[in-house]
Amino acid sequence: MSITLTGLVLIPLGIFAFLARPRWLFALAVFFAPFSATSLINVGSGDTGSGLQPSIFLGGLMLLRFALESTYRMRISLPTAIRKPLLLVFLFVAVCSVSLIMPFIINGKIQVMTAATLTAPIEPLHFRSSNITYLIGIVFGLCFAGYVARESLGPKQFLRTLRIYLASGVFISLWGILQAALFAVRIPYPATIFNNSASPYALAFDKSLESVAIPRVSSVALEPSVLSIYLVGMFPIVIAAVMGRQRIFGKYRDWMTLALLLMTMLLTTSSIGYVTTGLLMLVMTWTLFKYGRLNAIWLLGILLLAGAGVTAAVVVPPVRGVVQEVLFNKADSYSALERGTVVLHDAEYFQQYPVLGLGWGSAPAHDLILGMLANTGVLGLASFVLFVGYMLRKLGKDMTHSYDSRQPFSPSHVMFLSILATCSAYAAEGPPGGPAFWLIIGLGVAACGQVESALGPRKTKHGWGRFLRMALRPRSSAVRLPLEG
Repeated sequence: MSITLTGLVLIPLGIFAFLARPRWLFALAVFFAPFSATSLINVGSGDTGSGLQPSIFLGGLMLLRFALESTYRMRISLPTAIRKPLLLVFLFVAVCSVSLIMPFIINGKIQVMTAATLTAPIEPLHFRSSNITYLIGIVFGLCFAGYVARESLGPKQFLRTLRIYLASGVFISLWGILQAALFAVRIPYPATIFNNSASPYALAFDKSLESVAIPRVSSVALEPSVLSIYLVGMFPIVIAAVMGRQRIFGKYRDWMTLALLLMTMLLTTSSIGYVTTGLLMLVMTWTLFKYGRLNAIWLLGILLLAGAGVTAAVVVPPVRGVVQEVLFNKADSYSALERGTVVLHDAEYFQQYPVLGLGWGSAPAHDLILGMLANTGVLGLASFVLFVGYMLRKLGKDMTHSYDSRQPFSPSHVMFLSILATCSAYAAEGPPGGPAFWLIIGLGVAACGQVESALGPRKTKHGWGRFLRMALRPRSSAVRLPLEG
């Protein structure tokens, strides 16, 4: 076990915030949520190496202080408006927990891949310590999302959380641009600062496209595709800010933030990020135009910009080479073969154990649906779709009511698109997880809570149950006599 250079700074800072500045813990945990390649403490090396991410350490201290304060007060403060979506998230975590009985039931009867790579050994399935690690991860995610929702329930608190998260996006974008610049001038990249995790998946900071001398920027994330997923979740926030009247940092700084995020997305050269960003832009353009937030001039400008991009991809040789490499050549690459092999194995695992799968964290995954089915079966995928679908439905229904002159910034619209884009990006990556994903879920729960609070107390419904109770209620047999004068 070894403490990294980043750990020497953040561990004392986290302990100080825990003791004297608890509000700092929330801000730091949100800011460092995308730093998946950064570690404070490393354990092991090689294929068995792992690292403690900053957001997990800081978020753990934050949740520990909240637990101690709740114990002292003998009361857990959880607003009613966010209890239902959190209960549905808890259902998903409960199904994942129950699925861990499957390794004991299977007990080595089948052979499974130990990692999502072609070089990984295939071993009999038994209960492993990694199953507990994955379970702790989603339990932490549930608690982290609940705390984020609680701290972001009010409009001002919601905007504050968005501002912290976008500040993180600006930083990781600048760090990614620095990474590309150092690659261009052949100066060694300082990976020991933010790419220091002992995890074998955190060594993607020096990748480049094979046919063109362009680096694949991963910044502080495990790999470029993971960074693109983080950026996709941030796009709706900053686009809603520049198109509406509610600013995050300010008019010009919001535009600069959007430009930085888009530039970093291009530098990731991630096909997942490119496709998801394109679909997101189409959906956002349609919704903004539908609700009167995008006039004809803006729409014409967006169409001209999109047309210029398509023309450059067809005519300009360097751009055409990058597009060919990113979107088309990967179909015949080693990465595509690896993904296809893992997906086929996951399909076989699901066919053998369709109800609860092999157990959470037992099967490697390279896509959302089959990866979830292989690990948790039909029950796990259904519970995941249930809580995500509930939030999308609730936020989607509120989008129409939010677009009026009195509500220039719609949390429902922002989080509907952010959750949709993030889950769509994970569809070709694997089961979602990590502090950044649970932060988006927590903000989505907070947006649902704002919708619930705006509705006010529910009206009593006079349905068939009340009618039957009134019909079957025993009546008094006394005869009322007329009053005598």
